[in-house]
Amino acid sequence: MLKPLRCCFALLLCTLFVAVHAGIAAASDEPDPDWADSSAAQTSSNGASATAKNDNSTTQSSTQTQTGSGTGGGQSQSTVQSAPTEQKARASASSNQKATNVATGGTAQQSNASSASSTAANANDVHQNSSQDQAGGDDGHAGPAAAAGQSQESGQDAPTTQSGSATATSTQVAPTNLNVVVRIDSPGNDGPVTQTNTSQAAADGSNTSNLAQDAAQVQNGGTPSSGQSQTSSQSAPTTQNATAAATSTQVNPLNANIVIRNKSPGDEGAVTQTNTSQSTADAANANAVGQGSSQAQGGGGSSSGQSQTSSQSAPTTQNANAAASSTQIAPTNANASISIDPAATDPNGSGALGTLIQIWIPREGTSVPSNTPAGGAATQLNDSTATASAGNTNQVTQDANQEQNAGPAGGSPAGGAPQVGGGGQTQILQQSAPTAQTANAQATSTQSGATNLGTGGPANQTNISSATALADNSNQTTQAAEQIQHGGVGGSQVQVIEQDAPITQIGNASATSDQSGATNASGQGPSSQTNTSSSTAGAGKSNQTAQSAHQTQEGGGSQVQVVHQSAPSAQSSDAIATGKKNRKATRHAGWESARLDLALQRQGAQWFHPSASKSAAAPRSARRSDSRAPRDPRAPMPHDPPPTLGAAAGASTGGSLWIFAALLIPFALTAPWWASRQRPSGLLRRLMDVLLRLERPG
Repeated sequence: MLKPLRCCFALLLCTLFVAVHAGIAAASDEPDPDWADSSAAQTSSNGASATAKNDNSTTQSSTQTQTGSGTGGGQSQSTVQSAPTEQKARASASSNQKATNVATGGTAQQSNASSASSTAANANDVHQNSSQDQAGGDDGHAGPAAAAGQSQESGQDAPTTQSGSATATSTQVAPTNLNVVVRIDSPGNDGPVTQTNTSQAAADGSNTSNLAQDAAQVQNGGTPSSGQSQTSSQSAPTTQNATAAATSTQVNPLNANIVIRNKSPGDEGAVTQTNTSQSTADAANANAVGQGSSQAQGGGGSSSGQSQTSSQSAPTTQNANAAASSTQIAPTNANASISIDPAATDPNGSGALGTLIQIWIPREGTSVPSNTPAGGAATQLNDSTATASAGNTNQVTQDANQEQNAGPAGGSPAGGAPQVGGGGQTQILQQSAPTAQTANAQATSTQSGATNLGTGGPANQTNISSATALADNSNQTTQAAEQIQHGGVGGSQVQVIEQDAPITQIGNASATSDQSGATNASGQGPSSQTNTSSSTAGAGKSNQTAQSAHQTQEGGGSQVQVVHQSAPSAQSSDAIATGKKNRKATRHAGWESARLDLALQRQGAQWFHPSASKSAAAPRSARRSDSRAPRDPRAPMPHDPPPTLGAAAGASTGGSLWIFAALLIPFALTAPWWASRQRPSGLLRRLMDVLLRLERPG
């Protein structure tokens, strides 16, 4: 209930303001050229920033040493290192802006900036180091000491899960810069009218993981040594999800200059509108894993069995999704200049004096009437840019070394031949590094309904829409394995190496740039329109896998070596770029000279505006069939002279002029409301059509 009352109160104040100024201007002997030259400047800045960040650093170090003396008993070493990491970062920034700037003359300047920035980042750094050393001693006798079994176990586990999600939204709704000028016997210049709108949204979601695992195992048995066993396990699974979504939206920015002049020569300044909408989304995952394992066994004399097992696992899963959207809807830039001659007769044939509104829209090269003000250029620049980038980078290095040495039988009694010795030796080494990478990038830039109207000067319009989407997957896997066995005179030897590095890469990039419904119209001077729509989509994949296996066996008895290497690669890339050119681009270089007449008559207590007469150069009635009966001429309406506002007012103005001026006040007050709910271009066209009956001649 209060809102309508406030609107009515504001309308009443504005009406009184116009009436008071009208009385002052009319009653004065000399015209005041500056009463309407009130400037309005507005600067609006709205920013939102959100940052979510996780940073983790873990270092684990373990050292174990065992030394046996004499007839040593069993020795056992066990190390377990675990460093699970889970990081989640979510950042959301939203900036919304509505700005209104209204001026009644002079200059009107409005600058609006809305920005939203969101960053979600995870960083993880893990180092695991394990060292184990076992040595079997001597019993001090001439004969060998019987050392008991030796056992070493090392386990390293560092699972990493990272999730980074960033969302940025920047929205500008109906930023309105309006300059409405009514000049009565007030020569002077108006303008310029300038509006700058900037909407920026940036979202960055990133995950970074750096993992290093190092394990060293050493066993030295006495003479003769008993069984030796070494087990090393390294696990570093990594899961990374990065999501970035940036949305920049500009809806119905309105920049308008409406000037009405009555016996008020002067020029109109340039009307300039610059709209920029930018959206940037980046989603990135980076993972680096280094695994190193070293195992060494040395047994003297007639050694018993030796066993080495090494397992390295580094599965990596990366998902990167980036979406950027930039939208511009119905930016409107208009410069309307109107000249009024209060001494003109009613164009509809009544013969009564009224207020004649004349708008001259000449074709380039024709003369302009002296009572038509010189208008400035109408310039509009619309730039919509969307950029989306999704990238995954993975680097895995696995290195494992196994060495077994078993000595001879310990010499020969009385210089005889050496005894057959050497127990069984077994080495098993497994390396696994599966990698799955998915990158999705989608960029959409949309421009629709851009309108640039200039009735008093050249009209220049530039529309740029560009969308860029890049999806990239990069993987580098290196697996190196080396096994060495030196056995005695006899004994079995077994070596097994398995290397597995399956790679799956999926990249999808989609870029869409759409321009539609751009209108550029000039009433005087040249009309220039430049439309550019471009889209770029790139989906890239890079994979480099190196697998190396070396096996060496020396000794008598049976020997077995097995190497298995597997590196399947599945890659899929889709890049789609769509550029939709202006589907409804309009250019008007100028129309033929035409005078648009509108008489505001007073009849009793009612004010109304009869339909404007058609162009005198090419009336529509002349194109109709002569067989039609002519329309009965309308009887002359009694002329009611305008109220006296002073000597100058009685000679130069009519009451209808003030009624017409008053019609612009509710338009100025409600323009932001209309701009936020409807297209401003339609609003201005409706104003021109209702008040001025603007028609293209011919």
